[in-house]
Amino acid sequence: MSVSQLKLNPKILHSLIDIKSPSNFETTMREYIKSIIPSHPKLSIISDRNTSLAFFLDKGLEKTILIDAHMDEISGQVIAVTDDGFLTVTMTGPLLEYMHGRPIILFSSKTNTEIKGTMMIQQAHLKDYRDDNEDYYNKKILYIDIGSSSKQESLKKLEIGDPFVLDYSYYYLKKHIITSRGLDNKLGVYILIHLLQYFLKKNTDLQYNVIFNFTGDEETGKSSVSHFKDMNIQYIVVIDTDWSSDMPFLDETIYGEVSLGKGPVVTRSDEDDGLFSTFKQLSNMHNIPLQVMVPMAGGSMLSHYIKTYTTSTQFIAVPLRNIHSPVETANLRDCVQLYQLMILFLNHSLDKKGKKDESESVEVEEEDAGEGGGG
Repeated sequence: MSVSQLKLNPKILHSLIDIKSPSNFETTMREYIKSIIPSHPKLSIISDRNTSLAFFLDKGLEKTILIDAHMDEISGQVIAVTDDGFLTVTMTGPLLEYMHGRPIILFSSKTNTEIKGTMMIQQAHLKDYRDDNEDYYNKKILYIDIGSSSKQESLKKLEIGDPFVLDYSYYYLKKHIITSRGLDNKLGVYILIHLLQYFLKKNTDLQYNVIFNFTGDEETGKSSVSHFKDMNIQYIVVIDTDWSSDMPFLDETIYGEVSLGKGPVVTRSDEDDGLFSTFKQLSNMHNIPLQVMVPMAGGSMLSHYIKTYTTSTQFIAVPLRNIHSPVETANLRDCVQLYQLMILFLNHSLDKKGKKDESESVEVEEEDAGEGGGG
């Protein structure tokens, strides 16, 4: 089978979206990933902790590459409870002023249940009166209503520090165009799962030993890579999502041109070193569209790795609209093309003369993704 025929199974993505994975609470996600990865004599788990799940495919080769995708999504935690039973909370990642009035699901460590709630919002009819009385609404403080009438009632249901995520599922704007919470970085996990499944079946041409690292706690910036300290790693690729500029209020002459449906994004920054030209060459030779971005804001797992390892590195991503919000939007064809490009990279599908290998050429394939909403 040529790379051009490879597709992704959208049912796996839908399952990943249905799993809520707040930062530092990725256990359910880890268990799901393990459940769909078959056993293999050359595959071992080298880390299985709440904030990390790492598989090692040991081909006994000279070089090892690490591929990373983080499991956690933007989330929050309970800070305190008011006398009236409302929860004061914080969030990691999104712009707080846009989170008011959103539905949430809170995970209670006291009752081991999910609790539905609503982030409170200013009463629209009182806005002018509040301005007149200089009683300004604080958009930086978030309160959640779980229906309690007292502090005691709320504390019977939950503990301080319990996490929550936004209560949104997926739906399709049209074929291939999906909107959901948590696409950052369930899309990266989606691709990494398929890469692992692929190379368990077809690793004859694989040029590296591969570490498939599903990271947790990335959104908080507290991920650990210490479990690889004794491994000799030559290359690191981080698969993630990044913002697109194809939006009506973004000037592409200022922020760069990155659009949904025009292929994966590779960044060029002080954290990317040594692999850009390879990805670019593979893109050109095999007709896989590739977009280039100079990152202006945000961070990724790559910053953790470059502090620990002196290796060749690359950040590669699926572009998103509305990143770090409950309504992130992606084109799933970009995921397919990133998947295909990574297979070419891991197989080193470049002949010695640097010419195009016709047997591995890639034409854009449509993915079999349905339309409609998620459950």
